[in-house]
Amino acid sequence: MNENQFFINLGANISSIRIKKGINQDDLAKFLDLSRPSIVNIEKGKQKPSIYTLILIANYLMVDIKDLLPEVIPAIERGNIIGVGIDPSIFSQDRDFVKFMRIVSKNNK
Repeated sequence: MNENQFFINLGANISSIRIKKGINQDDLAKFLDLSRPSIVNIEKGKQKPSIYTLILIANYLMVDIKDLLPEVIPAIERGNIIGVGIDPSIFSQDRDFVKFMRIVSKNNK
């Protein structure tokens, strides 16, 4: 998934959750102190919200921020972390990062 597709999927997730909760774009825009066209652009993936804005959106929609994010967690395969290009062998095997990535990789199969 490239960056553009990430923001398109992010916007679709925000829109879907907002609609399911019966919240209109005007109310979300007012809460965020943004214009309605900004909300439209975020939901279409044309505007990239800051992490702070994502936190505010998640709070307003009463969901965990991870519920807004598309699935892009890289997997470990053949000694490389796909999508990041980091060889985990450069880390100590008891490093938390490598453990986390192995757990995530197993859970996403």
